[in-house]
Amino acid sequence: MGLAAVSLWVMGGIIAILLSVLSPEFYRKTFVSVPEDLGPMIRYAWVGGSISGVTYGGIAVMIIGTVLFRNTHGKKKAV
Repeated sequence: MGLAAVSLWVMGGIIAILLSVLSPEFYRKTFVSVPEDLGPMIRYAWVGGSISGVTYGGIAVMIIGTVLFRNTHGKKKAV
């Protein structure tokens, strides 16, 4: 399950980088304190996107883990 969180971390960073490169004007208007130069803007996008990605990945892993735990341990009955 940790792989899911890491995968979403990477995907979030890549999506943010693509957004910042493909539409820099939109990216600067949408997010706060975005650098003007391309290199710093890409680094900024990676950090912001990867933080969002790992946050959503962590939430997804918590939900999936809770469901799996309940399904595994909910079937056992006390004697």
